[in-house]
Amino acid sequence: MKPLNIAILGYNVKQTIAGLRQITENNIEQVIAINKTTHTVLLKDGTKLQAILSLDERSLQGKHFDQIMLFDDNRWEIRDHRLKDIFYIINVGMRQSIIPEEFQIIEYEDII
Repeated sequence: MKPLNIAILGYNVKQTIAGLRQITENNIEQVIAINKTTHTVLLKDGTKLQAILSLDERSLQGKHFDQIMLFDDNRWEIRDHRLKDIFYIINVGMRQSIIPEEFQIIEYEDII
């Protein structure tokens, strides 16, 4: 099976970075590389986690995602607050996702 590319999107930039950090820590035994410049984590199975810090016409250029992992606290306001960004990632970056549509967006709660 082809490795997955997963976009990490938080309520804001701070939560996006915290989300990537928390996901990384929770899966540390699977991590083989961390790039702090590009906010990317590579796992042993080839899965790539990419924090999405800004969205514009060029930020997704050449990028492909199979799944979006939304990261928010217990209020779960991200779907309203970042609705345009979520749709932009889906329409621009996920046109060739190998994940079934019902599993393309998953939620990861900030438990720290």
